[in-house]
Amino acid sequence: MKRFLLLLLCATVLVCLLAAPAADAKKKANRQTYRPPVDATMMWGPWWFEYSGDTGTFSDVSWHQAGDPNDPDFSDLYKSVPIENDTYLWSQWAGVNYGFMRNVPNSLLFTVDISGPEGFEQHISPDEAKAYWTGPHVWDQFWADFWYDSYQFNLEPNKDLGALFYDQNLMLPIGPFPIAGRYEVHVLLVTVRPLNELIWHGVPRHTPTGGFGYEYTFAMDVE
Repeated sequence: MKRFLLLLLCATVLVCLLAAPAADAKKKANRQTYRPPVDATMMWGPWWFEYSGDTGTFSDVSWHQAGDPNDPDFSDLYKSVPIENDTYLWSQWAGVNYGFMRNVPNSLLFTVDISGPEGFEQHISPDEAKAYWTGPHVWDQFWADFWYDSYQFNLEPNKDLGALFYDQNLMLPIGPFPIAGRYEVHVLLVTVRPLNELIWHGVPRHTPTGGFGYEYTFAMDVE
């Protein structure tokens, strides 16, 4: 099911694999890995996941969708967002070269607008959003399992690039919410720096400043 979800979800994992010297792997090899917060809601389009932290592995992750209780394919996964939960808009960038990965928040600018019941409105500017990236963390088996290793990231330093893989996670707080009901979220992403990717779905790609971006809107039920 997860493989199908990767095609279905509104937002995709952002992958930028940049060449780095072998010294980078040795210098940063002791950096910690990253886990989502426990029992919080991570929104990825109308889909969301929660992490129990029981074992520290991917088995602690459970997936739900809060967009459509009557979805003919995924009604069994419908679960409204708990109103009392800390709720985050989540995204991830994975790649190499620690210095570049550290600057991802300055390369990818998110704007988020949320509307909801009783006239609820929330606007999050790019300057506000970029403060909520986690910083680079070493990619490990948890994330390889999370993505079914769909990008074939090595968990050891890459022999050709001579570097470790890292992830940066956007954890943008958008809840708890003040009232139950249906909320609509509009997300705009714009790149403001060139992207030189060695692997993008299996092929290299160069994207000039402003050459990549997307926007999407999704609805979610909160109870």
